[in-house]
Amino acid sequence: MGPRSALGLAALVAGGAVALHAAAWRSLRSAEDLDPQSIDRPGGLCFIDGVGLHVVDQGSGPALLMVHGFAAGTHTFREQIAAFSGSHRVIAVDLPGFGYSEQPPPGRGDYSHTGYARLLAQLMDRLGIAQATVMGHSLGGAIATRFAALFPERVDRLILVCAAAPFRRPPLPPGWVLRACYPLAAAALNAARRRGLRTASRFVYDPSLVTDEVREMYRRPWRMPGTAAGQLKLVQDSRRDAPFPLSAVQARTLVLWGEADRLISLRTGQRLHAGLPDARLEVIPRAGHLVLEEQPAAANAVIRAFLAQPSRPEDHHA
Repeated sequence: MGPRSALGLAALVAGGAVALHAAAWRSLRSAEDLDPQSIDRPGGLCFIDGVGLHVVDQGSGPALLMVHGFAAGTHTFREQIAAFSGSHRVIAVDLPGFGYSEQPPPGRGDYSHTGYARLLAQLMDRLGIAQATVMGHSLGGAIATRFAALFPERVDRLILVCAAAPFRRPPLPPGWVLRACYPLAAAALNAARRRGLRTASRFVYDPSLVTDEVREMYRRPWRMPGTAAGQLKLVQDSRRDAPFPLSAVQARTLVLWGEADRLISLRTGQRLHAGLPDARLEVIPRAGHLVLEEQPAAANAVIRAFLAQPSRPEDHHA
């Protein structure tokens, strides 16, 4: 093959890649077909800097703030909202980029873990909450841990459920690779969802528990405009998050795990348990990554017992 032929082939491949990338973004945006102005949300919008955060706010009493994981939302905590709103003020929030929250204008918003932690502090201020028990699942667990380290005075207790590791940066490819590949991967995942996503075995102990109704709870928020772009921004912005020592977390902590979690290994939970200054580890049998949904009665019993204890070690001697 001569130089001109090689250049022509390279140009053809590059053009095809650009066209495929554009087609993937068009596919993603066409799938985001819900109208934010008329959508029926489970909760209401709380506006911070002009952007509406979707918040489910139920009950009264000590505050219990719930932070979901990647590709999830407030529906992750539906069993806990029902169980604890009789004794607590339960606040479940959709982080920007997820669920039914609005997206900031392009170029605005900080979707790093640190940015999300600061947003949670602003949300608490907006809702008039000085201190809360903070519960985070998966990605939300990493954000909740960072929140507890940054704002120790705002955290009464900390509950980490199958939490992503906050003590190291995820291994990510260069930014240009992310920008190029993300829409292709997301479009393929959306296509799988439309065909009836059957990857539940990775998230639960018993895949039969993931019914069509549960699948729809997870699928529907992905139809909110800006979701794909927001999630790519999260992956990009999280590069700025520096690791921090677990010793910076002062709150008494419950580390709650599904014994059969194949997404985030129990080894991560054991490392959190060993590294946090005041933590207990509880492992729920016959449960995977979605332990709160798969074994709600067992998980809620552990959480309720933890909430009944004094929040800090010195409180035992009060």
